[in-house]
Amino acid sequence: LEHPAESIIVSQTLSRLSSPFLIRTKDYVAEVGPKSPFYIFMVQAKHLVSWQRFAVAALYSFLVTSFFNGPVVALFLVVAVLLLSHVIGWKGDYLLGGVMGDFLGGTICICEILVLVLLLAQDALVELYQSFLKDIASAEGPE
Repeated sequence: LEHPAESIIVSQTLSRLSSPFLIRTKDYVAEVGPKSPFYIFMVQAKHLVSWQRFAVAALYSFLVTSFFNGPVVALFLVVAVLLLSHVIGWKGDYLLGGVMGDFLGGTICICEILVLVLLLAQDALVELYQSFLKDIASAEGPE
């Protein structure tokens, strides 16, 4: 990474987009214990995280990432984080019946790793994409 501090800012900003997405799209599993009132609140929080609020969070994440990496990379990373969040949320539904705090925190960590790996592999991915386009163009041939 050319600028490690910027990569950390981008990865932490983007990875936190997973939480409002999962809170909005999945049920929160209420746990029973000393923190029960908080968990009951989190069950209701799904209704506080509207699609409009999620859009603001996504826009903010996109703008921060665009500032450091440009809009094309930013869009790619936002989509990657949302796709991974969706897959992880599906697994959470299957295993837990929804999401909970530790699950959301774990998802943030996994998304941070994804973003950092993609930033590290950015040049190789661009080269692979350009090679793919050349192969398609040469396969079509002149008509």
